[in-house]
Amino acid sequence: MNKKATIIPIASGKGGVGKTVFAANLSIALAKLGYPTVAVDLDLGGSNLYSCLGIPNNYPGIGDYLKVRNVKLSDLIIQTGIPNLKFLPGDGKMPFTANISYNHRIALLKEIKK
Repeated sequence: MNKKATIIPIASGKGGVGKTVFAANLSIALAKLGYPTVAVDLDLGGSNLYSCLGIPNNYPGIGDYLKVRNVKLSDLIIQTGIPNLKFLPGDGKMPFTANISYNHRIALLKEIKK
């Protein structure tokens, strides 16, 4: 049986309210409940979910996908060390990633849904 993925977006119009910490805790909780989980950091202007998950910021991320078109998102997903939890880094290393066009954003969301 092919199950459809559930996407749980976490957003707020204000910075510093705990979105990243909440996303990390929710991802870990779902994984510990046995749900295969991929935490995706789409805070392209200030990506730091990696730090809440205890992962070093030395992996390619969504910024690489956006800038280098021959990179597949599936190749950027990394293991976290927590069973059932994988991670797709945002971009803590590539400047100006937050300034992507609307068309790039739509294409990125479609690719994530796959």
